[in-house]
Amino acid sequence: MTTVGIVTDDILRPNDSLPFLLSQVGARMSAVWVETLVPVGLPPRCYAVLAYLAASGPRTQQQLCNAMGVHRNAMVGLVDELEASGWAGRHRTPRDRRVHEVRLTDAGAEVVARVDALAPRLEAQLAADLDAAERDQLRAVLRRVAGTLGLTPGVHPHLQQLPSARPTRTAGPGDG
Repeated sequence: MTTVGIVTDDILRPNDSLPFLLSQVGARMSAVWVETLVPVGLPPRCYAVLAYLAASGPRTQQQLCNAMGVHRNAMVGLVDELEASGWAGRHRTPRDRRVHEVRLTDAGAEVVARVDALAPRLEAQLAADLDAAERDQLRAVLRRVAGTLGLTPGVHPHLQQLPSARPTRTAGPGDG
């Protein structure tokens, strides 16, 4: 029997499998990300929407739902949260007064800039043992894996799994 590290007779142990390693690193970086946002007072789900608005400009709630793969009821709750925090606001569009665009406020743009300024420190922490070429290679490989998994570029899958703001009603007694 040949034993080298955690590979035995060409059998890959679970703690050296790609799913495990990606899950392990992802869980740690997710926790670090949340810890980083606490002093800013910004939940990760809100940052995702604010960053999208900062990059794309005003969007209707439906456009946000489509681009980010978030159910419309969940998006209503997110935009409500952004408005309550003063980071974004709903405004009627000049083209159709029935439609509301979500726009970043100055405070929203400021909080996105504050968080974006923290990203290089997190990347340095994650990739401390990698040179620039390895970082680029890791980024490219992770994008390919994300594409293989059908993930929406730039959108965290947990954002897409937010519960709807309104529970779905199930048929009860007497419903036909």
